[in-house]
Amino acid sequence: LVLFAEVASDLREREDAVFRALDLFERLRCEDDQFKVRALMVRCVYEARLGSETHCLKGTHLWQQLKYALDFLSQALALATRPGNDSRYGFLVYNISLVFWDIVRPLCRQGWQKHIVQEATAVLDALKAVAKPGAAAGGKGAAPTSNAIIPVTQDMSAWLVELSLNVAFGLEDAEKNADAQ
Repeated sequence: LVLFAEVASDLREREDAVFRALDLFERLRCEDDQFKVRALMVRCVYEARLGSETHCLKGTHLWQQLKYALDFLSQALALATRPGNDSRYGFLVYNISLVFWDIVRPLCRQGWQKHIVQEATAVLDALKAVAKPGAAAGGKGAAPTSNAIIPVTQDMSAWLVELSLNVAFGLEDAEKNADAQ
């Protein structure tokens, strides 16, 4: 059901199918595994699109809908970083950071960025935890080949810098300039 919801979400204009698949998945009360995390990410995207594309919300109304969508992403991040899952689901933390950026992009402007500092900080901290040297390694039962869950490449470093700048701009927007540095 989750795979179906992901594909339907990618196709767009199939939002009814996305919602139905996610609703059926929730009724199954499955365990908290990667599919639950992925379902929460798809639900986040669904709710964000509902506000920005379906209803074409603007200003405060869009911000409220995106905050509601980010609640699902926060739940997904909590599941992915839960002790026991954190060493297996590093790839999901990275995917969550990509979904986060896609969702909050309309709020990344002066006067609005202060509203997403808490979520941006949580995503950045989780991404740093799975990408830093010394973090647990693994995946698919293979022997660890490095000290990080996600190898820190040049692209990954650029992504961490981008998210760090987003947090700094949000702190500056919230007039917490000392923290922004």
